[in-house]
Amino acid sequence: SFWMDKYGDNFDSLLLVSYEDITSEIKGPFATMRIAKFLGQTEGVAPIEEQSVPCVWRTIVKYKNKPPPSQGSRRLMSREKLAYKISSLRTGPKERPYTASQLGEMVAMFKRLINKYPHHDDLVRILRDYVDSAMKTVPV
Repeated sequence: SFWMDKYGDNFDSLLLVSYEDITSEIKGPFATMRIAKFLGQTEGVAPIEEQSVPCVWRTIVKYKNKPPPSQGSRRLMSREKLAYKISSLRTGPKERPYTASQLGEMVAMFKRLINKYPHHDDLVRILRDYVDSAMKTVPV
C-alpha cells in the first residue's frame, strides 16, 4: 500500500497495470497503450507512435511465439549482447499449491485493500480479479 498511500490521491502520477492484463491477448495491447500514454506525460519521454503499440507489445511480451529476430534486425545491439540466447523468464508452473488458510488470508488481504482504496477503479478491478481467482483455486 506504499504506492497507493504516496500517489493514490493523484491519479495522474500513478498507473496500475496487472501482470495478467499486460500478458493478455485481449487486454495486453490496450494496457501497453496506457503505459505509453502515461510515460508520454513525462518531460523528455517520447513514447512510440500509437499505431505501433500492438506490434511492439506482441514482439516484447509474446516473442516466444515467434522465432528470435535475425542479427540484422537487432543492429543497435552489440555483438556480445547478440550472443546472449534470447529466452523468457515467464515460464514455470501455472498452478501454485496454496492451502485453504493461505487462500483465505489472500482473499482477506485483497478485500482489505479494496475497502482501503475504493476510489481507485483500476486497483479495485485488479484486486477483484485476484479475489475471484483465489476463490476459484482449489487448495492443497
